[in-house]
Amino acid sequence: MKVFKLIILLLCACLFVIGCAKKTAPSIDNTTSHSPKPRPTPQNAPTLHSPQSPPTLQSPLQSIQKSIIIAKNGDTFDANNYANTLYHIIIFDNSVLMGGIFDDKQSVYKSPDREISYTLVGETLTIKDIARNTQFTIKHFSQGDFNIYLSNNPTKEVAIVLNTNKSMSAYINALKDIALFVGNHILGEREKQFAKISLVTFTYIRLSDLGTFYDAEDFADAVNGISVNRLASSDNMVNLSLIMGMRNFTNANGLKKEVFLITNGASDDPQNLERVLFSAKNLKTQLTSSDKDNLLKIHIFAIKPFNSRKSTDENIRLLKNLANATGGTYNEIENVVELKEKVLLFSNDGKAFDKKEIGNEIRIIETQKLDNPDKR
Repeated sequence: MKVFKLIILLLCACLFVIGCAKKTAPSIDNTTSHSPKPRPTPQNAPTLHSPQSPPTLQSPLQSIQKSIIIAKNGDTFDANNYANTLYHIIIFDNSVLMGGIFDDKQSVYKSPDREISYTLVGETLTIKDIARNTQFTIKHFSQGDFNIYLSNNPTKEVAIVLNTNKSMSAYINALKDIALFVGNHILGEREKQFAKISLVTFTYIRLSDLGTFYDAEDFADAVNGISVNRLASSDNMVNLSLIMGMRNFTNANGLKKEVFLITNGASDDPQNLERVLFSAKNLKTQLTSSDKDNLLKIHIFAIKPFNSRKSTDENIRLLKNLANATGGTYNEIENVVELKEKVLLFSNDGKAFDKKEIGNEIRIIETQKLDNPDKR
């Protein structure tokens, strides 16, 4: 009898524990929630997309989240229908529209790659893909709407080609410090001039085209996102990286062309040197006599000590020859302050700049030889 009572008590205890567990266990709702149905889009309206992250194709002001408008052939936009056109970017035939430079011969504005034309009549802007013969229209257009700028004042396009091997760490950080100022010098105010910057990095094994930029903050963000190659190497794929940088240029588009090569060693891919010189010469031969300032110049910022399998004399000779062959300049850099000064000066077309842009290192420092981690 006692055993029977004990069994009953144990069963009651188990049932009590199970009941408590059911009360505390989370409930699972198997019902489906329904969001409100989207409003129907008119058949003739352009497709509007609002991505969670900003576009990756040469988009200005990437620090501000934007929606992407996909324009189709025959579409018509009314800028007055948008509360703030700055927060929208238009992609047309797989091209992000940034605006263009006035072409005197055809009386239209053309993108720097000469593939898109912009015709402005009053407040109506017609955008045309020249090769595909497709077009669409923006009504009530004002300068800067949808980040499209039309300019009568082309200045230059610059390709910055940067060695990112480990021995360059201090100089990469220096470039990050001044990136916004460099961007402002080159690009200026988009309402007043047209310019662009492309950014290429290289190591002994990898080349990266980080994009083309029309906004200084965009460019600075890209520079600040650069990381160094942590593997030790003395090799520098200089020539291939120069070719990649020059691919961002277009013949006779009214923009002066400059390459800033920042490296602490000459090229270890000499087999590609002829292709570099051919590319530079090709840009020159296709220009008319009135486009003399449109020639390609390679400015070299050679950081000492040189890090290469070649001797110092051989490094200097090769880099100087490359600069001379393109009408550029050869600049030896002893420390991070010199790099900042030289790059800021060249980005500002040789004109004086505010010394505060150099930062806390504006004081004169004693030249020091930097440790070379690539040789560890």
